[in-house]
Amino acid sequence: MDGVGCASCAYTIEHVGRKQHGVRDIRVHIGRGEIEVMYNGNRHVLVAIQNIIRRIGHNAEIKDGRTGCGKSDCCGEHLHE
Repeated sequence: MDGVGCASCAYTIEHVGRKQHGVRDIRVHIGRGEIEVMYNGNRHVLVAIQNIIRRIGHNAEIKDGRTGCGKSDCCGEHLHE
């Protein structure tokens, strides 16, 4: 995700994201530029989270288990900058 450096935006993403159908949990990692989404496996859930991020003026790229992010500790269920 780009530019999410304030607690207010992180809170909004987490708060609104948790209300999305299929989301078990969501955590914004400001320092790493990542959003970790625990979800039901339906890719549409990640797209919905991505749209939330865009509505508050930021961008996020979806990285899932099929593509991976290349980080050695990637869980495969989150969004990256």
